Amino acid sequence: MSFDSRCPHGGFKGLLDKSLARIGLSKSEQKKVNREEELVDLAVVIINEQGFAGLSLEKLTAKSCYSKGTIYNHFSSKEDCLSALCIRAISSILDLFKRALPLMALLVKKRLPYIMPISCMPAYNPHYLWRC
Repeated sequence: MSFDSRCPHGGFKGLLDKSLARIGLSKSEQKKVNREEELVDLAVVIINEQGFAGLSLEKLTAKSCYSKGTIYNHFSSKEDCLSALCIRAISSILDLFKRALPLMALLVKKRLPYIMPISCMPAYNPHYLWRC
């Protein structure tokens, strides 16, 4: 049994698809996605206050206005909740890279002769890093 088949929201690909493309979702699907985002936001608050060890689905239930059953419909465990949080972070980093790509391509195109020797310097001289 793969992770994707055990995961209630379709695993990594399912969450990434939901976070990147929301066009065409029905009202109930959009409501579910919004509720899951709200629960992940609450999980971030709990983790910031008490650390990952302090996160539990019971504490998430106490902080939210949803029942325990509703929360278990979204997350089967605190690790599953953490996976959703990580996927959100990866999605935002991916978005940053997508926005930075045109700028990076321009920089590399104009400054390639300067970037290459600097990036290869540690390979030629291991002591180079100590001089920086």
